Amino acid sequence: MSGGFLLLIGSAAMTIAIVKYPVGNASQMGPGYVPALLGGLLALLGFIIALRGTLSQVWKTDKFHSAVRPLFFILGVIILFGYIISVAGVIVSSALAIAGAALGTRETRTKEIIILAIIMAGLSDLFFVKVLAIPFNEWPLQ
Repeated sequence: MSGGFLLLIGSAAMTIAIVKYPVGNASQMGPGYVPALLGGLLALLGFIIALRGTLSQVWKTDKFHSAVRPLFFILGVIILFGYIISVAGVIVSSALAIAGAALGTRETRTKEIIILAIIMAGLSDLFFVKVLAIPFNEWPLQ
């Protein structure tokens, strides 16, 4: 819990420093250089604390695979979504992301996931492309 909090605060501090102040580089430091560096270090420390806390609980309970599986599937799907949305379109990318995230648990029911992926892909297209007018491709190579 505290590691996640430090990660959040460090990321926010780093983002604010980068957005509001010129950062510069190591030879010509701007006013945002040190706050961005310290925010990044705080975020890294928070990540390490959160990871150690999570893994220590996992090793104690001897359920390593059941705890790590969702982590890899959900993070992997988020990264995959970011890479393929420009090529595959928002509908296909959203459907794949939902179906892939569902693989993070063993309690997945195929029929429910297919229905959920279709509904959520349609809603994401409606919301992001139609309502917010974000210039995403709706379908692959459009």
